[in-house]
Amino acid sequence: MKLKKIHLVLLSVLSAILYSLPLYAFKVGPVLFIALVPLLMVENHFYEKRSSNKPIQIFYYTLFSFLLVNIISIWGVVYTSITGFIILTVASAFFMALTFYIFHRVKRRLGPKIGGFAFIIFWLSFEYIYTVGEISFPLYTLGNGFAFNEQLVQWYEYTGVFGGSFWVLISNLLLFIILQRITNKKNKTQTIKEISIWAFVILAPMITSLIMYYTYEEKKAPVEIILVQPNINPYTEKFDPMSLSSQMEKIIMYSTRGLDEKTDFIVAPETAIPVG
Repeated sequence: MKLKKIHLVLLSVLSAILYSLPLYAFKVGPVLFIALVPLLMVENHFYEKRSSNKPIQIFYYTLFSFLLVNIISIWGVVYTSITGFIILTVASAFFMALTFYIFHRVKRRLGPKIGGFAFIIFWLSFEYIYTVGEISFPLYTLGNGFAFNEQLVQWYEYTGVFGGSFWVLISNLLLFIILQRITNKKNKTQTIKEISIWAFVILAPMITSLIMYYTYEEKKAPVEIILVQPNINPYTEKFDPMSLSSQMEKIIMYSTRGLDEKTDFIVAPETAIPVG
């Protein structure tokens, strides 16, 4: 399939939109099963035209796409810090695009089969480093895209969230291969077989998870928990003019209202302790 520059741009935008949707409070996690296919099509275009295109070009298109993902997903950070928003957006997009670039270089040298395997390894490595590193931002971990579809990922208790990322990556690669076969009108029998495999890869974990979800019986081990919501506006009060000490005093005051010898846990917002 011949792709013009406008097609490459539109595919990059489409991928950014599909990637971003599950990050909002929409129960559309399964959209991720196709979210990276447009970018894989862009990458494949430069692979097939590798004799007349430099590898760096895939970096530019994926950087553009992932910048859109970041802008769509975390624009609210602007209200806290414009500088922080810019740094976070550019850094995240850069590392995501770099992952695609390295995968593209490997594919150019070793071929599509090894390239596809490398893509999964490189992306999972990026997610792991970006989760446990000093600067961590797990929002873009693909497996976290099912946060609002918890019924579908109960098996995370065995694989962790990276199992979900692997699930999404395999799905996108299989669908990309299927679309290639359909476009090139190759071996219909093989195509049907691959579609069946793709459907199995998606549905088997889902069905397993739904069974786990609806057959689970809660173990009776009651605990008493105090939930504290100090209602501090993160845009106008969190950093100014309220002092850090006054914020902590407010949280402690609310916590002690229901505190007794039966209390097991006190749960407060993630920034309840604002300093190291």
